[in-house]
Amino acid sequence: MSGLLALDAGDTAEAARSAARALELCRAARCPGAGAIVNLQARAAFLSGDLAGAITFAEKARSLNLAAKDEEELGNSSRIIADAEIGAGRHDAAARAYSTALALDKKLGLDAKILLDLLGLGTSARDEGRTRAALDYFERARAVARAAGDETGTTEIDALIEALPPANQETRESIPVR
Repeated sequence: MSGLLALDAGDTAEAARSAARALELCRAARCPGAGAIVNLQARAAFLSGDLAGAITFAEKARSLNLAAKDEEELGNSSRIIADAEIGAGRHDAAARAYSTALALDKKLGLDAKILLDLLGLGTSARDEGRTRAALDYFERARAVARAAGDETGTTEIDALIEALPPANQETRESIPVR
């Protein structure tokens, strides 16, 4: 808990220290939540700019979460990997990881995380120069935000769509949210 509070406060170093302490206690008690704790370490590494460390921690968390059959945390692991891969400019790897997270989050009905996955896929496509695909993902994200009543999110997504090159916005059809 203190690691999450530190992360929310922007103190990635304290979040990492708290997660390391929690992981030691978890291992000693053989608790089933080790994957969630390692995800916290991965997120702290990512937010501090350590992309390689974030990927290493998230891959370790993914293994722990697979073993524990914790699909929600498995989705979190995949999303952290995807975020770090985007930061490293590896868009194909990011898209694969976001797609994995999206499939899990859709299965579990986690709308807020589905939104993050779609935004990540859109950002990856945009950064790779695939504005048509980016537009499709952003439109799907906007539909999720609207369905959730998230006016702020909808407005932010509208801005992402508006920022796309106009030449790629001609006669398009939205991809329905599945």
